Amino acid sequence: MYDDKNFDDYENFEWEKALEYHEKALQIRLAAYGENHLDVAESYFKAAKILEIYDTTDKDKEYLEKCLQIRLGILGENHPDIVSTLRELSNVENDWQQSAEYLKKALQICTVIYDENNSELFAIHRNLATAYNMMEMNEDALEHYLKALKILKWVTLKIKTLHHSN
Repeated sequence: MYDDKNFDDYENFEWEKALEYHEKALQIRLAAYGENHLDVAESYFKAAKILEIYDTTDKDKEYLEKCLQIRLGILGENHPDIVSTLRELSNVENDWQQSAEYLKKALQICTVIYDENNSELFAIHRNLATAYNMMEMNEDALEHYLKALKILKWVTLKIKTLHHSN
């Protein structure tokens, strides 16, 4: 299927071709499954990630919003795919306040589905700190940087421990 064919295109920066493959995969999946299917959501997600890098329009955000609506309808709110979609939405958002809102929602979900030292929580705290920093909300930024650092230290220690035990 077109969706799997573009892996080399990522590495060779053939963004146009990769986007073309994902757009074709999306059209095939829409025709086969209709709008409300997880494979359609995945096609929207993958195309949006390419558009985030390659394109200057807001089509990436449009695709991610469609992806989020499909995933919410099928998976419910407390699912890792909802977290990753919210985090990607925060990455393409041009407004730091809105970016922070997406991240705060993702953080709420993470506290339900992950333990306190999960790498996804690290990424969200780091990104929230950046958003707060850009909005000159320094105390909030520092709080989230420190939380991210605490998780990073724990994960690093765990990796070192696993490495030495092998």
